Amino acid sequence: MNNSLKLIFSLSVSLLISIHLLSCSTLNKAECNNANWNVLGFEDGNKGRELSYIKNHKNSCAEYSISPDLSEYLIGHAAGMRQFCTENNGYKQGLYALKVKNICPPNLKNSFQRGYSRGLKTYKIQSEMVFLQRNIDNNTYRLQEIEGLIEEKNIEIPKRVASESKRSYLLKEIKDLHQESKLLQIKLNKTRATLEQLKGNIQNISYSLL
Repeated sequence: MNNSLKLIFSLSVSLLISIHLLSCSTLNKAECNNANWNVLGFEDGNKGRELSYIKNHKNSCAEYSISPDLSEYLIGHAAGMRQFCTENNGYKQGLYALKVKNICPPNLKNSFQRGYSRGLKTYKIQSEMVFLQRNIDNNTYRLQEIEGLIEEKNIEIPKRVASESKRSYLLKEIKDLHQESKLLQIKLNKTRATLEQLKGNIQNISYSLL
């Protein structure tokens, strides 16, 4: 490895280390000095962060010889958890299929999980609805395309009366297109019915949260 490559490698490693240290740092010197540990605990709990997250603050402030007020942090974190671990918030977390660790205390766990399950179910239903709507749009476009092709071929037939084989070929194509159109229409009707049913399912889930 020549000197230029060694320099580039060394700079790259230094940059990666710096980025890693910055990503791990949660508080700067001023924030450590002026920290309201009760408020910080509340904010972390309200964001669904585990109690062990305080280690990140501790490591950040250790550089400035400042230690967190653990008792205040615990009080704030417990209050934040009460805000986070609600059924409605569980529903919101599930609605976006967010991965949530098992951090809610026993007295709040069931209601949060109930909301999360409903939210996740809604997310899955909505994903299926998007897929079905895409199918409906594609099949509707194809039906319109078939109608245009049938019209074109019906216009072509009189022009090719002299060629019976060509005429027969066009008639067969038209017949096949009609058959495809019929099958697509049946499929569309079933897909639309399924879509409407899913819409009703989502409404039922929403009502159960009221």
